[in-house]
Amino acid sequence: MPRPTQNEPPQGRVDVSESYDGPPPPKAWLPILTQPSSQAAASFRLLQYRVRHDCQARIVAVTSPEEGEGKTTCAINLAMALAEQSEGDVLLLEANLQKPAVSQRMGFVPPRCFGEQMHAGEDRALDGWQAVSAYFPNLHVLAVDPAVTKPRLLNRAALGAVMELLRPSHYESIVLDCPSALGSADMTIVADYVDGILLTSLVKHTRRSKLTRSAEVLAPATILGTVAMGER
Repeated sequence: MPRPTQNEPPQGRVDVSESYDGPPPPKAWLPILTQPSSQAAASFRLLQYRVRHDCQARIVAVTSPEEGEGKTTCAINLAMALAEQSEGDVLLLEANLQKPAVSQRMGFVPPRCFGEQMHAGEDRALDGWQAVSAYFPNLHVLAVDPAVTKPRLLNRAALGAVMELLRPSHYESIVLDCPSALGSADMTIVADYVDGILLTSLVKHTRRSKLTRSAEVLAPATILGTVAMGER
């Protein structure tokens, strides 16, 4: 995968020092980019409207009952739709340390692994954190590098420090791509720091009982709704 091109970092609490605007990977289902006039793209634009205006949720986690049910695809496209429709900045944050996929789906190598940055604790200020501006100038991405083998577990204190700094930040919307709800205890940690959770389900695959169980596990977190995904 190509490295992002260097750019002058804008003023802000997250250092967006690199940008990527190359072609998306061949099998990355990103209709906001590749099919902007399609029904799928329109569906994600409607989803961002529901999340931002109807639910009035600024910090949103995207998960699914189990792996392979569309959560990463939904998180990326939701973040893109929010950036497309927003005047301010949008942050896509990868909170899935065990099975990261955001950078691969979007086609770039993170300048520095977000998991390493979060756990290092070298500086609790966000100014030193390296994010990528991807496809939209106002879409900033803090991604985990799949090549980095540690850490693989989400630390509550480390994530709490991250969210404490991000909540009062300038970002209009923050989307977290998360581990599955039933396959990892990490998602119960994330649930404590967001305004609401979107559950994705794979058409003709995800069982209703799994969605119900996921909502029970994540309680008392607010479940904003379920998104039916037709692509793996």
